[in-house]
Amino acid sequence: MLAQNAVKSLEEIEREREQKAKELVAEFTQMLAQQQEQAAVDYERLVAKFEQEHEKEVERQKAELEQEKQKEVQTKLAQLEQQKEA
Repeated sequence: MLAQNAVKSLEEIEREREQKAKELVAEFTQMLAQQQEQAAVDYERLVAKFEQEHEKEVERQKAELEQEKQKEVQTKLAQLEQQKEA
């Protein structure tokens, strides 16, 4: 009978270990999923920030080109007026 109780205790210990292992795997899996979700959110934020910065740079360059064109037009207009007066 003592041997039977010992075996039963070993079986219970084995079941408890298996249950604990399953719980640990589930917890670890959940932690990984949360980390993946956070990494995805961080990546999306980074991409959005990059796109926003790129758009700002494009707008800045457009504004520069427009200013240069305006200067060229004013310079040509001034030249034409000088030629007209001459």
